[in-house]
Amino acid sequence: MEDVRALLAEYGQLRGDGLSAADRHRLLVDVVAALVRRTDAEAVVDHGSPEEPAVYFELAGRDYAVTVTSASGTDAVDAARAAVRARECAEIRPGERWVLVCAATPGSAMDDALRSVLGSRGVLLDRDHLEAAVCDLVRFAVLVRAAFRRPRTCSRAAGRRGGGPGGRCWGRPVPGQEPGHGPLSGLPVR
Repeated sequence: MEDVRALLAEYGQLRGDGLSAADRHRLLVDVVAALVRRTDAEAVVDHGSPEEPAVYFELAGRDYAVTVTSASGTDAVDAARAAVRARECAEIRPGERWVLVCAATPGSAMDDALRSVLGSRGVLLDRDHLEAAVCDLVRFAVLVRAAFRRPRTCSRAAGRRGGGPGGRCWGRPVPGQEPGHGPLSGLPVR
């Protein structure tokens, strides 16, 4: 519990106006590194430029690189573009996954312009994700893993093949089949 309080105090400093942009970035990287170290004590931190990945770690046999930014609003899109350019110029290990943490952008402000900048290069975590991890409501590693997990949807092709058990595909009715029919009709559909 004491480590959560210390991390909350450190994170709280980011809310103040007294920090330079460089100090704010360094503190933000330190906060994210502390979150990662809850899962991977051997995480590596690199206080380079704000556009470059700053935290590297391993999770379930995969390598991850995390870039953090404190930009918000329209500046967040510009920061994301700069991060993508820096990421494309960096040496990327085969299979390495990339996370961009937009620490000053709430989830409600994550728009299509920001998401489209990343495309399939990586995933975005917003301020809401960061604050949940800082408060120890959920581990940062769990958020990262969930962000990379494919959405469980039913494709038409899978539906024609019969999908999953009972003619269902990932918990949804197969196209053309009425819900509530079949061997799993008594089970709730998510």
